[in-house]
Amino acid sequence: MKKRKVSKIMRLAAVVLIAAILPMLVSCTFNVPERQTAPGPETKQADGQKNNEQGSQKITDKIVEFDVLIGEHASYPVTRYENSQFLQKITEKTGVRLNLIAVPDAGDAYKQKLNIMLNTNDIPDIIWTSKDDALINSLAVKGVFLAYSDYLDHTPSLKKAFETIPDIERSYSASDGKVYIMPRLTTNVMSEIFMIREDILKKEGLKEPETFDEFYSLLKTLKEKYPDMIAFINRNGGEHLVNRLAYSWGSGYETGTYGFYLNRDEDKYQYGPLDKNFKLMVEWLKKLFDEGILDEEYALRTTKQWEEEMSKGNAIFTIDYIDRVKSINAAYISTGMEARVAAMNIPKGPTGKSGILAKSAVMANSGIVISSKISDPVVAMKFIDWVYSDEGRLMTSFGIDGETFVIDEDGRPMLTPHMKRQANPDGKELVKDYGWIYYIDKYEFPVGYLKDVLPGDPVPEDDRWMFSREKMEQANQVIPADPVLKFTEQQTSELRSKCTLIQDYFKQNIDKFIMGTRPISEYDQFVEEIKKLGVDDVAKIYNDAYQEYKSR
Repeated sequence: MKKRKVSKIMRLAAVVLIAAILPMLVSCTFNVPERQTAPGPETKQADGQKNNEQGSQKITDKIVEFDVLIGEHASYPVTRYENSQFLQKITEKTGVRLNLIAVPDAGDAYKQKLNIMLNTNDIPDIIWTSKDDALINSLAVKGVFLAYSDYLDHTPSLKKAFETIPDIERSYSASDGKVYIMPRLTTNVMSEIFMIREDILKKEGLKEPETFDEFYSLLKTLKEKYPDMIAFINRNGGEHLVNRLAYSWGSGYETGTYGFYLNRDEDKYQYGPLDKNFKLMVEWLKKLFDEGILDEEYALRTTKQWEEEMSKGNAIFTIDYIDRVKSINAAYISTGMEARVAAMNIPKGPTGKSGILAKSAVMANSGIVISSKISDPVVAMKFIDWVYSDEGRLMTSFGIDGETFVIDEDGRPMLTPHMKRQANPDGKELVKDYGWIYYIDKYEFPVGYLKDVLPGDPVPEDDRWMFSREKMEQANQVIPADPVLKFTEQQTSELRSKCTLIQDYFKQNIDKFIMGTRPISEYDQFVEEIKKLGVDDVAKIYNDAYQEYKSR
């Protein structure tokens, strides 16, 4: 066992070294050449294009192609246009062909690719996931991207969203007051949960823990009883772990804001790793790793590897997205396993808190951006408007009307009989059989809007996904998301120059502390080291922006 751990640590060291070098390859300053002003919304439409008001159902009768940068989920690979019935149907409906530039969303691959594109002025027509809203807005005011607010006369669905969701303009307008990022919108703000094999708990007659000390004891007991299983499995490294645990330990660590978070007790932003309770959490994780409770591969395990272990029933506990309850249990059911996962109440930390931060209804770093060099701005704007329209939302969420879903007598979408569901585990799948794109939808429907139990289907077993949602809500463990802040160009420049260094240094060290390659006795020294990278300056920027947010 010891030799295996040394091997894993050496592999981690290589990963850390690469992570340290890669950001240096990407310049932190972006070349913004002189640009001609893009044609405004009043520009005459391209040949062959017809207005919807003129009776055409399409945005354009002449096929218009756009190159689109989009993330690729490890579990849902992007299908080429030629093989995607879904993408071809979008063209049939709208006249727009999407040539997708798919980049893995795991780790920093997508963000690094986007940074290279921006730095070399090799910007695609559309960026489907903005990833760094502050940077996008700082470039947008220099003419790099189109403003949605300039085209509202052409985009009724977007105009309605602007009018009914004030946070779009409140949080996403740039320094010139215009909106260049159309954010992803959701009504399902519940994010991740503590997820455990409830069948094992029942079999062993074990109770859910109320504190993290009790949680340690539970995991230790389960590891002793099931030595061949992974007691606590994780994916994507230590930053993922602390992000999910920190609130309950009386601290915080938000990856989207480089580890800075809103301390609700003091109503100010601060850097999580400086908190004394954050150190206690790291010590707790180290104890789990030392005793073989925390997955020895936790720092290197990919999403696909995590899915494989979970779906085969090889792990007992994890922290992950609530929708994983559906997919994991579906895998168990399809193979005849009696295993089931469901939410576990989150233990209370040293300050008595427990919970995980929710997603924002107007999601940061997830919006659509349109290049000012795009060949036809009006068609592009109308296409994004379609994505946020009723028809576009249905298609991007559920696939092809009449093929993967139908609208029932109640006016709600319902799966067609040949689609995969609990009553038809071998049915067709959106991604595999139709080439649906996982990250294509940008305006989610309410939870449970799609009917996946058809007339004549056997009564499904107890829904552990809905049970998990209700359990989290009843326990008040879904904590409201931190606000989306806006920054000036000067603030954005300073954040970029300092936050990347801070985040990289944290990621290089957190796994060392947990795995023991850097003594935990040096944690206070680490705090002083990372503070020298500009933590106090960044905290001031966040708090200045927060005060501006509260004043709006």
